[in-house]
Amino acid sequence: MFKGERRHDAKDVQLVRRLPDSPVTAFAFGPITASLDVIGMNGILMGWAVVETTGTAAATFDLMDGADDGGSLLVPVTLTAGQSTSDDFTSWGVWVQRGVRVKVISGSVRGVLYFVLPGDTAGR
Repeated sequence: MFKGERRHDAKDVQLVRRLPDSPVTAFAFGPITASLDVIGMNGILMGWAVVETTGTAAATFDLMDGADDGGSLLVPVTLTAGQSTSDDFTSWGVWVQRGVRVKVISGSVRGVLYFVLPGDTAGR
């Protein structure tokens, strides 16, 4: 647990409130057409920005908690050809136990994940 964080459990997903001064690290990936481990540690997923890279085909991928395609689903994403999208949590994030894997189901994507690392707390 992070210093000062509070948790809210909803089924299999834990929402975690981060401290306002906790730094958010950007992890870039891609373009990829196959699954990839992007973050290999626990922490708080605060958001993402992604784009379909071919401009001619749709893309579907899942953000997973874990180092393989059998991990827990965090976020499913479907993009049309050339589409980009982003989403972020302002003060609540999703607690990640085993890192974040981008599980590509179809297409080609690149993006960035916004993540609070273990130990990144206020006052650092």
